[in-house]
Amino acid sequence: MLFPEASLAFGSYLSKWQHFSPIKVDEHMAEFLEQIIVARYRLNTHILHFNSYQETGFEGECTFELPADFDEDSLKTINALADFAFYAGTGAKTTMGMGQTRRTTRGLRQQKPPAP
Repeated sequence: MLFPEASLAFGSYLSKWQHFSPIKVDEHMAEFLEQIIVARYRLNTHILHFNSYQETGFEGECTFELPADFDEDSLKTINALADFAFYAGTGAKTTMGMGQTRRTTRGLRQQKPPAP
Protein backbone atom coordinates (compact mmCIF):
# COMPACT_ATOMS: atom_id res chain seq x y z
CA MET A 1 0.00 0.00 0.00
CA LEU A 2 1.23 3.45 -0.79
CA PHE A 3 -1.06 5.20 1.67
CA PRO A 4 -1.68 4.42 5.36
CA GLU A 5 -5.25 3.15 5.54
CA ALA A 6 -6.12 3.66 9.20
CA SER A 7 -8.38 0.60 9.49
CA LEU A 8 -5.68 -1.66 7.99
CA ALA A 9 -2.87 -0.27 10.15
CA PHE A 10 -4.83 -0.35 13.40
CA GLY A 11 -6.41 -3.67 12.45
CA SER A 12 -2.91 -5.11 12.11
CA TYR A 13 -1.86 -3.70 15.50
CA LEU A 14 -5.02 -5.15 17.07
CA SER A 15 -4.40 -8.57 15.53
CA LYS A 16 -0.81 -8.66 16.79
CA TRP A 17 -1.90 -7.40 20.21
CA GLN A 18 -4.49 -10.18 20.49
CA HIS A 19 -1.89 -12.76 19.46
CA PHE A 20 0.92 -11.70 21.79
CA SER A 21 -0.69 -10.02 24.80
CA PRO A 22 -2.23 -11.87 27.73
CA ILE A 23 -4.58 -8.86 28.08
CA LYS A 24 -7.21 -9.23 25.37
CA VAL A 25 -9.05 -6.37 23.72
CA ASP A 26 -12.80 -6.56 23.20
CA GLU A 27 -13.47 -8.11 19.77
CA HIS A 28 -15.93 -5.31 18.98
CA MET A 29 -13.00 -2.86 18.84
CA ALA A 30 -12.46 -3.87 15.21
CA GLU A 31 -15.74 -2.10 14.35
CA PHE A 32 -14.41 1.18 15.78
CA LEU A 33 -11.27 1.02 13.64
CA GLU A 34 -13.35 1.80 10.54
CA GLN A 35 -14.13 5.21 12.04
CA ILE A 36 -10.49 6.35 12.24
CA ILE A 37 -9.57 8.69 9.41
CA VAL A 38 -6.37 10.19 8.05
CA ALA A 39 -6.59 13.89 8.90
CA ARG A 40 -3.21 15.06 7.60
CA TYR A 41 -0.17 13.49 6.02
CA ARG A 42 3.25 14.27 4.61
CA LEU A 43 4.44 11.14 2.83
CA ASN A 44 6.98 10.15 0.20
CA THR A 45 7.11 6.89 -1.71
CA HIS A 46 10.32 4.87 -1.91
CA ILE A 47 11.46 1.73 -3.67
CA LEU A 48 13.68 -0.68 -1.74
CA HIS A 49 15.74 -2.99 -3.92
CA PHE A 50 16.41 -6.50 -2.67
CA ASN A 51 18.47 -9.18 -4.43
CA SER A 52 15.70 -10.60 -6.57
CA TYR A 53 12.80 -8.18 -6.13
CA GLN A 54 11.82 -4.71 -5.03
CA GLU A 55 9.24 -3.33 -2.60
CA THR A 56 7.53 0.03 -2.88
CA GLY A 57 6.37 1.77 0.26
CA PHE A 58 6.14 5.15 1.93
CA GLU A 59 7.68 7.11 4.75
CA GLY A 60 6.70 10.31 6.47
CA GLU A 61 4.16 11.58 8.96
CA CYS A 62 0.47 10.86 9.24
CA THR A 63 -2.12 12.21 11.68
CA PHE A 64 -5.13 10.05 12.46
CA GLU A 65 -8.36 11.42 13.82
CA LEU A 66 -11.17 9.81 15.77
CA PRO A 67 -14.86 10.77 15.88
CA ALA A 68 -15.81 13.19 18.66
CA ASP A 69 -18.25 10.68 20.15
CA PHE A 70 -15.66 7.94 20.73
CA ASP A 71 -16.17 6.57 24.24
CA GLU A 72 -13.34 6.83 26.78
CA ASP A 73 -12.51 3.10 26.89
CA SER A 74 -12.28 2.85 23.11
CA LEU A 75 -10.11 5.97 23.02
CA LYS A 76 -7.74 4.43 25.58
CA THR A 77 -7.57 1.20 23.59
CA ILE A 78 -6.82 3.02 20.33
CA ASN A 79 -4.10 5.03 22.06
CA ALA A 80 -2.59 1.83 23.47
CA LEU A 81 -2.57 0.34 19.95
CA ALA A 82 -0.90 3.52 18.63
CA ASP A 83 1.86 3.10 21.23
CA PHE A 84 2.11 -0.62 20.39
CA ALA A 85 2.75 0.26 16.71
CA PHE A 86 6.41 0.88 17.61
CA TYR A 87 6.78 -2.80 18.52
CA ALA A 88 4.36 -4.25 15.96
CA GLY A 89 5.49 -2.32 12.89
CA THR A 90 3.24 -1.31 10.04
CA GLY A 91 2.71 -3.19 6.80
CA ALA A 92 4.85 -5.89 5.21
CA LYS A 93 8.42 -7.06 5.82
CA THR A 94 8.56 -5.67 9.37
CA THR A 95 11.08 -8.36 10.34
CA MET A 96 13.35 -7.01 7.59
CA GLY A 97 13.25 -3.47 8.95
CA MET A 98 10.41 -2.10 6.88
CA GLY A 99 7.32 -0.64 8.51
CA GLN A 100 9.12 1.04 11.37
CA THR A 101 6.54 3.15 13.14
CA ARG A 102 6.74 5.55 16.03
CA ARG A 103 4.23 7.78 17.62
CA THR A 104 5.24 11.43 17.68
CA THR A 105 2.39 12.97 19.70
CA ARG A 106 0.50 11.99 22.81
CA GLY A 107 -3.04 10.87 22.06
CA LEU A 108 -4.89 10.65 18.80
CA ARG A 109 -6.95 13.69 17.93
CA GLN A 110 -10.71 13.60 18.13
CA GLN A 111 -12.89 15.48 15.70
CA LYS A 112 -14.60 18.49 17.17
CA PRO A 113 -18.27 17.90 17.89
CA PRO A 114 -20.67 19.64 15.53
CA ALA A 115 -21.79 23.11 16.60
CA PRO A 116 -25.28 23.21 18.14
